[in-house]
Amino acid sequence: MSTLERKLRGFKISKRSVITSFFTITSFVTNFEEERDAVEIPVRLENLNALWMKFNKVQAELGLLVNDEEEQENLLKERTEVEKAYYRAKGMLMFHNRSPTNSQVNQPRSQEPSHQAPQVKLPDIKLPIFSGEFESWLNFHDLFVSLVHTSTHLTTIQKFYYLRSSFA
Repeated sequence: MSTLERKLRGFKISKRSVITSFFTITSFVTNFEEERDAVEIPVRLENLNALWMKFNKVQAELGLLVNDEEEQENLLKERTEVEKAYYRAKGMLMFHNRSPTNSQVNQPRSQEPSHQAPQVKLPDIKLPIFSGEFESWLNFHDLFVSLVHTSTHLTTIQKFYYLRSSFA
């Protein structure tokens, strides 16, 4: 067995493991009962996000290793199916999430005295520029989402500006 075949096999096994764990969470969502299951939501939501990141990483690696056009098409179909299920599960989990940390994080704390350490000026982070190449899309997407899209300090129009300025 060649090195390429071993890598490919390893990524396929990893993907199967991630998808199995992922669909365990979607099964939880499908069979959700508020009184019985509500306490599990924050943990499952955290795990769902970790699984989604791992799935994206494994899919990207497989996309680079697979040369067969039919296999590439199957990867895209599978990604679409998993992505739909991910959004459905995450939406439901976020809707039912009553974790106090989740609701308190985004609320301003104007009544509490500020005991924060002084802010250190960090160097500006250069946003990635997407070249249009399929192979670089997932890396660009993940970095952009991490730096800009999920930021609570930026307005929607600022996020849009950063997105527009990230294309070559």
